[in-house]
Amino acid sequence: MVGPLNEDPHPHAAQLEQLVGTLRSDPALSVFLEQHFSPNKHVGTAVRQHRIQAALDDAQRASSLLSSSVRHEVVRRKDALLAEVEAVDALEKEVHTVSTGVTSLITATEALSDALQQPYHPMKRAMRRLINLTSAADLIRAVMRFKYCIAKLADAGLYPAIGPSSTTNATNLPPAAEAIRELEQLISSANAKGLDKVDGVAKAIIAVRKASPEVRKRAVALLKSGLSDRNQPNIEAAVVAFNSLAILPERVNGELARLLRETQSAVHRGLEAPHGAVRASTRATLRLPRTSCGPMLTKCSTPSLNRVSRLCSYNTYCLHATRLSPTSHFYTISSPLIS
Repeated sequence: MVGPLNEDPHPHAAQLEQLVGTLRSDPALSVFLEQHFSPNKHVGTAVRQHRIQAALDDAQRASSLLSSSVRHEVVRRKDALLAEVEAVDALEKEVHTVSTGVTSLITATEALSDALQQPYHPMKRAMRRLINLTSAADLIRAVMRFKYCIAKLADAGLYPAIGPSSTTNATNLPPAAEAIRELEQLISSANAKGLDKVDGVAKAIIAVRKASPEVRKRAVALLKSGLSDRNQPNIEAAVVAFNSLAILPERVNGELARLLRETQSAVHRGLEAPHGAVRASTRATLRLPRTSCGPMLTKCSTPSLNRVSRLCSYNTYCLHATRLSPTSHFYTISSPLIS
């Protein structure tokens, strides 16, 4: 790289000063250096004084002087200018070489990257196919479970249209309730995404949403009927249905509390009857299951107590009727309270 030709901030100041001095030394040429020199006035003065040829000669001499000064400066600086041109040309060649190397490096890097990624392309395609197969398998599994649950609803007379309540009994109500619960989970599950796009399933989903409240109503009706008739299978089926629908505390607690009160009243009346009217063992037990909604009566081991149907098998509380003395006909009753 070639440095500056002259460290002087005004490299032409000396030459310019010499040129001005030469012009000033000649009276004919010094007029061109005046501050308010006007070419029009200069030419007009020459015409009036009939010095046109002399003015032309003076202008030509001044022009020749300037041209010779410029040529001298160009010749003097020629070598430096050529050196700068050569340095710039060399720099351009270096830049071109570096640019070519960078381009080659980019090309080689891209080729290397493609070569490194090439073995992974089949793996990516295989992974994509595996994901698609998994999604399809999940959807097929959801459709199969959906159809299975739909068949359970059809057995209970709840699909494709809601039939009369007589079609629902203690046998088909619990499976129908379990099917409703699973269908609701399938419809809202992320694994069954796209289930409503399967042919025939969209209409079935509408029917399922209509059948869901109907199953709850029929479970309530079956429980009331079972409690009224002391029908053990109906009570069991209704409680199982409520448990499947996750509404056992909401629906059963009131009925069980009422049943427990009635049973306790019947026990007291039976134990306070005259001698001979009651045959009871020394210890009578009513087993009550622990549930989220409180204890429920299951059975009575004392023949004098009203028999209460077994509702479901859970861990139990005990309701005790204890004889005050071996010869007494009076009993004390202890039982847990409904929570």
